Amino acid sequence: MNLFVPVFCAAFLYLIWTICAATFLVLYKWAKKRKALAIDLGMMMHVILPVPNVDKAAKQLVEKSR
Repeated sequence: MNLFVPVFCAAFLYLIWTICAATFLVLYKWAKKRKALAIDLGMMMHVILPVPNVDKAAKQLVEKSR
């Protein structure tokens, strides 16, 4: 029992890392193929975790397009 908890924690962390890496790899491949689901997930992540300089970046894009 004393050995089970550390081994389980290490294995669980490795499993989480592997699942995250696989998810990111799949999303990267979808984004390269311009799949709608990858774009939608990226937009939802942008809403949850916004870019701190988004206003500055938007202004730069508007200035470049003029």
